[in-house]
Amino acid sequence: MLDHLSLGVRNLDHAKRFYEAMFAPLGYRCLRANETELAFGTDANWAFWLYPVEDGANLVGARTHVAVKAASRDSVIEAHRIGVAGGGLSAREPGPRPDISQAYFGAILRDPDGHTIEITHWDASLADA
Repeated sequence: MLDHLSLGVRNLDHAKRFYEAMFAPLGYRCLRANETELAFGTDANWAFWLYPVEDGANLVGARTHVAVKAASRDSVIEAHRIGVAGGGLSAREPGPRPDISQAYFGAILRDPDGHTIEITHWDASLADA
């Protein structure tokens, strides 16, 4: 349903370093970088955009979060580890969430600007009956 999403950041250079590192285990990379925008994704899907926001402007809305796909549980764990090491705050450690689904494995962190980023892996072999 969604084509792409955009988030505001206070420091575009810092955000680039943070997301390049955190997205690497997920197979996402920076596809466009200039003084007015950053685009992350795959060659086929430029789905995650960042734009600088002036001082004093709101960045984060209550209960807003972005979930990104991971190919494996290990990539969830690694992306979360890199995100926290890069200045993000863990909101939920990597792990299964049977209350969501037997197939779900994920983690949540807040990036340095306060955006909530969920990293998810759905294992079809464990899908709920």
